[in-house]
Amino acid sequence: MGSLTDFYRRNVPKGPSEARVRALLLLGGLLVCSLAINMLLARRVASLKRTITVLKSESRLALGDTLPSIVAKDPQGQTAVLDYSATQLPTVVFIITPDCGWCTKNIMNMRTLVQNAGNRYRFVALSLSSNKLSDYVKENKLEFPIYTDLPILTMRDYKLGGTPETIVVSPQGQVTRIWSGAFAEDLQKEVENYFSVKLPGITDPGNKVN
Repeated sequence: MGSLTDFYRRNVPKGPSEARVRALLLLGGLLVCSLAINMLLARRVASLKRTITVLKSESRLALGDTLPSIVAKDPQGQTAVLDYSATQLPTVVFIITPDCGWCTKNIMNMRTLVQNAGNRYRFVALSLSSNKLSDYVKENKLEFPIYTDLPILTMRDYKLGGTPETIVVSPQGQVTRIWSGAFAEDLQKEVENYFSVKLPGITDPGNKVN
């Protein structure tokens, strides 16, 4: 609005005249055009936001989604198969990467779940990177199966991207629970209530894991 006011002062002659009328008409036209452009931009922004929301929802797993079995590699590079129907227990899948700081902060929670709910659930992990994975597993004493070098189709079907993430899958391959992020605050309480296990919470990755 300030720019239009300046334009008015510079270009509209003082006093009644034909030039003044023309300038006022021009100013009014510019104002109408400016309002129309702003309205169009606002509509496009709103449409873009709706599109982004839809894409985000479509790019995430949802409860009830069915996940296929996985043929991948273990940390030593050997072929490994994750088949949900191979056990009658639900499978808890931790999505991690060795260079993910929040994954490391969540390790004690993961280990506590394995130690206290291992008789009720099968625990595995999918690592989105194999870089230094073997050292990471040894250093943090992760004593459950870990799959890496995941096929592109698996990455697509599981809609993998962010870490850490925790997915509970039934023996039929159906997603029954999803948590995104490390187990802290409200999320920690949700996970504790679900598994009936008291968790230590997130820990400093600089502290040695015992």
